[in-house]
Formats: sequence, C-alpha cells, structure tokens
Amino acid sequence: MNEPEKKRAGSPKGAFREIITKAVCGTAKKTCRYTQLLDLPGDIVASNVLGTSVTQVRLKEPEVTEARAQNLMSVRVEGQFDLHVWYAHSYGRSTDVIKQTVPFEEILPLQDFDGHSLSLVDARAMITRVPQCTNAMVEKSGGVKIDFELALYAEVIGETKVWVRVYPPEQDDEES
Repeated sequence: MNEPEKKRAGSPKGAFREIITKAVCGTAKKTCRYTQLLDLPGDIVASNVLGTSVTQVRLKEPEVTEARAQNLMSVRVEGQFDLHVWYAHSYGRSTDVIKQTVPFEEILPLQDFDGHSLSLVDARAMITRVPQCTNAMVEKSGGVKIDFELALYAEVIGETKVWVRVYPPEQDDEES
C-alpha cells in the first residue's frame, strides 16, 4: 500500500458521520377565538361600545404534554393580556373605559412531530397575530360582550441525530 492510500484508509471516501444536535422536532399553530363578558361597575348600563384595545400581551413558558386520548404530543400555551373597552353610558352623555385582564390557555397539537428525538430540550411559543376584537356589543343586561381572536405558534426543540457524508480532502500525488 503506497503512502496516499494509507492516509485515505482512516475515512473512506463517502463515509458517514453521526452528528448529535439540537433541532426543531415539531411545530404547532392555532387560531383561537374567545368571548369575554365585561360587567360594568355600579349601576352603569352601557349604551354603545366606542372602541376596544389590547395591550400587555404576555406568555408563560410553554409546556410539552402528551394528549392521552390520541397519544399525540402537544404544547400547552398559557398567557394573558389586558383588554380595554371604551363605552358610552347614561344615554350617550358620558363615556368611560374599563380594563380587564384576560387569561387564556390553549393546547396546540404538534402537526409534524417526528418522534425520533433523543430527548426533548425546550419548547417556545409566540403570538403570530396579537389579540384583535372581531365583535363588540352591548348585552341586554347592560354589560359588554367582546369576541376576539389571536394566533399562536409553538416549536419543540430536541436533541436529534443527523447523518452527514464525509469527504476527505483530495491527496495530491506530487506532494507524497
């Protein structure tokens, strides 16, 4: 065996190596719709909803769970936001704003979880569309009913194996 052949013997051309790395192993997304009923303070009866606004959207750390019924992995996403409603009362002669913190919790089934992860390391969630009011109306009781929706996205990160083909550097016969 001549010298260049000895150097190549350690890693044959086209050999594979296994790399263990962190990767996104599953994702989930969901558009959520909610209805919130707001009771106004005291004897106030709303006559008209003049506007709505959402502020202070906060998410807690997501949690990877297993849905027992379907044996599917999912991500539990919890959070809250402040809902502000501007309304008219006293037959339209006065206006006021009411603020209420609205909690939410959703289970997002993983749509493309590969199941071959060595271990689940982390999950992260984000809001892809902030909560927006889709309908606001005064109830017969004088309270305010708000319909809103938001969109969530979650990823599960895990350790996984990746196989890569290894090509040794070409040996120049003139250098040997």
